[in-house]
Amino acid sequence: MGKIWWRLLAIILLWLPACLCVKYDIVKYDIKEIGSLVQAQAELDKADQQTLVVFDVDETLINPTDTALQLLWQPDAFAKEDIQFMVRLKAKLQNCLVAKYGPGAGEIMRKIWSQQLLKSSYVPVEPNTIKVVKKLQKRGIKVIALTGVRPGLRGDIVSLQQWRFNELKKLDIDLSEAFAFKEMWLDELPCNEGYHPMYFHGILLATYTNSKGKVLDAFLNHCGWRPQKILFFDDRKDYVEGVVHAMRARGIECRGYWYCASMRQKPKLKHDIVQIQFDYLMHHGRVISEQEAIALMHKSASKTG
Repeated sequence: MGKIWWRLLAIILLWLPACLCVKYDIVKYDIKEIGSLVQAQAELDKADQQTLVVFDVDETLINPTDTALQLLWQPDAFAKEDIQFMVRLKAKLQNCLVAKYGPGAGEIMRKIWSQQLLKSSYVPVEPNTIKVVKKLQKRGIKVIALTGVRPGLRGDIVSLQQWRFNELKKLDIDLSEAFAFKEMWLDELPCNEGYHPMYFHGILLATYTNSKGKVLDAFLNHCGWRPQKILFFDDRKDYVEGVVHAMRARGIECRGYWYCASMRQKPKLKHDIVQIQFDYLMHHGRVISEQEAIALMHKSASKTG
């Protein structure tokens, strides 16, 4: 009897590496790195009404025009000196707020973050982004967004879900018709700062305490529709891997696209403009946009000239 168990153990140990390699190959096959939506166009053209197309929002559908905000969301896209410059400014601001507000500094930082979001405008990551979304919708394909941002109140933003919807709407991206219902709270998932993940007019808000794969899985449990295939686009590779794994676990074919358009665009932080923004915030306690900072710079130059 002992020899049989040893033989079984030997077989398992021999097969285990092979099984792991097969799993890796499947995941590798299901995830593709792309620098443009054009590289996924063939797969998008094959999508039918049993396909669900899911886009991340920031750095995938839209980018902020404020480069300081873009750096906070996608630091890997920027040069090392840009990151170091921003880290120094942020540390200086935090020290200033701690000295002035003590334990309340964290709440002030959240308020500043919300003001920065409200001050910034947004543009599509690629010129054809909106066209791609609309073309899918015209073919009757369900298109939704899946963002890591949580819903609810944050600083001066009363409703992050409504703000997120409004910013996409300004760019003529409206995903609200994907499903007949417009709002759904996913109460069974852990909450973040008092808010559970939710679906709001075509946008899934995951919260940072829940993986995107887990949130999409919970949403599909409640939405009353099972897609035959999912196409998922995100600028974070780990998020893409998580969604692909979660969907395969429930038996749904899922192709993940690690979307690196923002990374390859190599944005440049405008040091002089960002410096003015931070100086104004520290002296006046108010966030100003890049446009306002540029106006102040020109005004100062005209005085000295």
